[in-house]
Amino acid sequence: MGLQTDKWKIAFRKKQGYEDIATPYIPVPGDRDGWYADPFLFEWQGRTWLFAEYFSYQTRKGRIVCCEYEPAHHGFSPWREALREPFHLSYPFVFADKGSIYMLPEAAESGQLLLYRAKSFPDRWECATVLRQRDELVDTTPLPDGKTAIAYRQKNGEPAGCVLLSMPDAAQSRDLTALRPLLRSRPGGRIFPVGDGFVHPAQDGEKTYGGSLVFYQSDALLTAFSPVFTLLPEQITVQGEHARLRGIHTYNCTAQLEVIDYKIQSVSAVRIAHRLLQKAGFEK
Repeated sequence: MGLQTDKWKIAFRKKQGYEDIATPYIPVPGDRDGWYADPFLFEWQGRTWLFAEYFSYQTRKGRIVCCEYEPAHHGFSPWREALREPFHLSYPFVFADKGSIYMLPEAAESGQLLLYRAKSFPDRWECATVLRQRDELVDTTPLPDGKTAIAYRQKNGEPAGCVLLSMPDAAQSRDLTALRPLLRSRPGGRIFPVGDGFVHPAQDGEKTYGGSLVFYQSDALLTAFSPVFTLLPEQITVQGEHARLRGIHTYNCTAQLEVIDYKIQSVSAVRIAHRLLQKAGFEK
């Protein structure tokens, strides 16, 4: 075990488009007790909120946190907890439907696909329904019409490919055969319409976790997918970030803003402590 550990961070900028690699991003401040990933922007009643996974070094689990965009200084308010469960949570897909606000987070550790409804937005949520049970589905991403969703299935932690879910009856599903050869192409953000089809951000983890983001364009029926752009970590510039960027796996945007997450490596104080205890003979 080396002394380096992966750390994920979040950055934002005014919307330039995912193909723009010239304009730098601005980091969203975090803390030393964990890391932040899977950023999702959500607009509601004239305000913009940022939801994300916060992974705690202490609990070794993720929970959902949020903060509000403050246009006056082009930054975000301090993070606050939005949703915590005994199991790991990430990928907080937030959306509105018929006047209510919902969250469809990744909760595969629970063995369920759970849909939450806001009791008091943005930081009080209740489980509205269990959409699916006994299945390892991660990064479930509804299409803009809300009638279908793409999810990534794992079996015993190993990749098994993408499936298409009928919403809200997520018990119905079929293999997404057009993406079957791309077993490691997990959804990487909100799907948005372009022309007669859609653009799908997807994670490319073939060589390393968060190796790049590939943007696929599909037809309206999801029968054909074509890669149209690949965003590599080394193409991204983040203001004030001196470490080498080693990963990226989420992109989301509104009409005004766009966000990404990125991975760096940093020295782990916990691993240093373990190494010193090993040398002293207190640990094996």
